[in-house]
Parts: sequence; structure tokens; C-alpha cells
Amino acid sequence: MLTRRRIDSSVLPLLFLGLFVFQLDRMNLASALTGGFATDVGVNQDTINLGNQLMFMGIVVLEIPANMLLQKARMAGSPVSESVRLIEIPRSARASG
Repeated sequence: MLTRRRIDSSVLPLLFLGLFVFQLDRMNLASALTGGFATDVGVNQDTINLGNQLMFMGIVVLEIPANMLLQKARMAGSPVSESVRLIEIPRSARASG
């Protein structure tokens, strides 16, 4: 149980930060549209809705394959696995837990 708590304490801040930045991006888009961005650029509401839907669809569709790719890269010992290790719990912490 202690190991899971340590993993949660290392992963959850990264997830929170990612979702926070994603929400800021959404609010920034909404603020720009309220301020007349669409008329300045010359796009209509349908184009804005399509772009927003494609952004969300890309996140949902690519999330599972990206996680599968990271798992394979970790097993193969590729350079990606080294970057994944940056967020892992150090061995000394795992040994004591």
C-alpha cells in the first residue's frame, strides 16, 4: 500500500499539471472567441467547433496507443525508456517500501 501511495504521489502531480494546462488552453480559446477572434481571422462557428472536436478526438484516440508504445519502449530498453524513468520512483525508495 505504501508503494502505491508513493507512485500516486509522483504521478498525480504530473496529471494535475497536464489537465490544468489543457483547461487553460480551452479557456484561452473561449476568451479569444468572445473577444472577436473568429471575425478577425475570418472563420465561422462551424469551423471552430470542428477544430475543437478534432482536438478532443485526437487526445482520446491517441491516448491508448501512446501508452502501449511507451510500454513496449520501456521493455525494449530504447531511449524513450530513459525518459520514462525520470518519473519513476528511485530504486532506494522502492527497496525501503
